[in-house]
Amino acid sequence: MAVQQILTADDGGVWRLTRTDAGWDRLVIAPPGSWPCANPVRDLVAVSVVVPGRTEARSNIMLFGPDGHFAGGAYQSPAGAPPVIATRIPHYAMWSPTGETLSFVAAGSEGLSLYLSAADASMTADSIATGAPLFSAWNEDGETIAIHTGQELSLFRPADRSRMPISERAIGFRTPAFIGDRVLYARPQEPGVMICGYDAQTGQESEHGTFAGGVALGRAGRMLSVAVTSQPDSGVFDRLWLLDPSARDESSPSLVAKGPFVAAFWSPDASKAAIVFPTQSGDGRYAVRFVAEDGSPVAATEPFVPAVDFRTMLGFFDQYAYSHPLWSPGSDAFLAVGRVGDDGLAKSFANVAPDYVLLFAAAKGVPVERVCTAEHAFFAPAA
Repeated sequence: MAVQQILTADDGGVWRLTRTDAGWDRLVIAPPGSWPCANPVRDLVAVSVVVPGRTEARSNIMLFGPDGHFAGGAYQSPAGAPPVIATRIPHYAMWSPTGETLSFVAAGSEGLSLYLSAADASMTADSIATGAPLFSAWNEDGETIAIHTGQELSLFRPADRSRMPISERAIGFRTPAFIGDRVLYARPQEPGVMICGYDAQTGQESEHGTFAGGVALGRAGRMLSVAVTSQPDSGVFDRLWLLDPSARDESSPSLVAKGPFVAAFWSPDASKAAIVFPTQSGDGRYAVRFVAEDGSPVAATEPFVPAVDFRTMLGFFDQYAYSHPLWSPGSDAFLAVGRVGDDGLAKSFANVAPDYVLLFAAAKGVPVERVCTAEHAFFAPAA
């Protein structure tokens, strides 16, 4: 199995890196753009591109094939609409698990909107939801997408454009999580939130216990990952739990890690989590603790200063975990983008090293590998 990375280089070009015995081979697969998103099945990459204009900028999502050829457009921002969601974030894109459909959030004419485009260009920029904030997750067969916008959670089936409302009190979380046919979400219940489930096949609703604070939900194999914060506006989490949604209602969760931490990413085999935490050194450095599913320590990294786009991923780790994998397909390595050691603290200062792709082995005693300079990077789906 070839280990590959997709990255945005310093000049904005999009590269594919492939691990070889001699190091990493580089292939340019797209012209300057940002936030590339690799199709999990097809050799296709979606790239956000902002094009300046005489009167206003326009943004596009473009598809590129394995040799860098243009394979079609998925979106162009309407005239008069904002070309980006925020600084350095033109769009948020995520492929369905089957690779047939690209879902993406953009600042459309009616506000923040969720769109669908087909990989074969048979459908382009079909608007299916509008509102803010806006988060989503595909089910495992790619037939249904859960949409959380504002306080509403609904399920949408692209095949027949049917929509099923699930809750009008979906509060206290961001991204829903699918485990099997069940979508997991949260609703308010003192002292914090209740974790709820809805089975899209049977219509059965379920409750899985309360947590004392806001939560960020994720998938860890067939288990639900629940990061809990007592101060939702701080971006810092206090506890990480695992919960079995197939067990009886309100089953007891197991504690995996204590905070403070800012993000938790589960490995593809769900055997361990990468917990990103501030080092409390006062200079913006973070480090990663690798812990097993039972909470036992595996390894830890040296401190690093995250790059700007990597900070964005940390701030919305529950959403980006579905679209931009930071774990290797073999669950043995985790990557970040930033600076370590004496690389310098602020890239904006002159005469300091740029950001690097930092490859951390999830094992004790293995030094960090500086792969190459980059703005942003993630692992490609298993080849």
